[in-house]
Amino acid sequence: MAVEKFDALEQETASGLALGTDIEHLPSSEPSGPPSTFEKLCGTYISNTDRSRTFVNRLAYEMDRDERVRKICRVKLRQNKCELTDFDEVMQRTLEVFFGSMLAKIEDQDAVYAVVYAVAHNVSREVLRDRQKLLINHRSIEDMEEKGEELEQVGLADQVEVDHDRDIDTEAATIKMAAALKRVINGEQTVASSGIYAMDQDPMVRLVQPKPSDEEHETDTTSQTKPADASSKRPRGGSRAELSADQQELVKIGSDLGLRNQDYAFALGIGLPRLSSYIYGRTASVPDEVMEKARGLLAEEPHRRERLKRFDRDMSVILTDWMKRLGTNDDEDMGTTLGVTKMTIYRWRNNETKPDATALARYEQRIDYEIRMRKAVEQRLQGKRS
Repeated sequence: MAVEKFDALEQETASGLALGTDIEHLPSSEPSGPPSTFEKLCGTYISNTDRSRTFVNRLAYEMDRDERVRKICRVKLRQNKCELTDFDEVMQRTLEVFFGSMLAKIEDQDAVYAVVYAVAHNVSREVLRDRQKLLINHRSIEDMEEKGEELEQVGLADQVEVDHDRDIDTEAATIKMAAALKRVINGEQTVASSGIYAMDQDPMVRLVQPKPSDEEHETDTTSQTKPADASSKRPRGGSRAELSADQQELVKIGSDLGLRNQDYAFALGIGLPRLSSYIYGRTASVPDEVMEKARGLLAEEPHRRERLKRFDRDMSVILTDWMKRLGTNDDEDMGTTLGVTKMTIYRWRNNETKPDATALARYEQRIDYEIRMRKAVEQRLQGKRS
């Protein structure tokens, strides 16, 4: 019996509505649960049984406290990207529109919540639109109240387009300035003269001008009349002419080794800000353990200068030498060996880019390791064959 009903239902669904079918005579869908108090009161109002003022007030009270109505307003509030603080505004407007224009048009109490759903959707979109226009046209409602303006007297602003290009340029400029500031803090870059006098004194020390004697006063007056010698001028902050002997030796070792400040600090086992304070003269002296490590690095790398001389060539020549040692002409295989992309190999061949000395030394170590591994594999294979 159940199978026959199911087949009949499938045939009826597949055939669809026949031509000339009256929609009003189609069976209506049954409600999923018992009617709520709000639905019952709406049915009483629709049937014109009681439309007194007391009854309408009770109907409004039941609609305001109905959990399903409040949930519909909250759901539409979230779907239309409204603020949670606008829930009371959406609820109030929904009640106004429902009682003002929609209640008199409803003919069946089962359609009440569907009407509430549609009204809440439209009202939440209006609240979002009004909120955005208010924020664009005015900074805040408090400022309007302080100026004596009222919301009814103020015209809403038109739609304002956002300049995304300006936002992107602003973000890029901010990142660039932050990187420059970091280099200045680390001592890698000095700030150009901006015409602002910077007092080179400790701000926590009180400056007291001593009273000169008669002889000192005469020497001061004579020295003020003479022009200042250019060689006696104190170089601007961070000059390496003011470095101590240890600091000058530390700078010389770094330049001889051809290391970047980051790699030099890592090899010495200190941080980059600390190394910058040594090589730019922010500290009076360099600790002995740091100088011992620096001299040890220079002693451990006797062939570094020869390596730097080999790297003092065009990148295309260096790349050709590497590929000749590896016995390959494929850019993809070369990039896999060095851990770079094929486009990087292409730029190296055309001398568009060239890594620094530290990176070149690291790449050459990989090539040496690859060659040693190939020779070891060949020797092992020859030993098995023999």
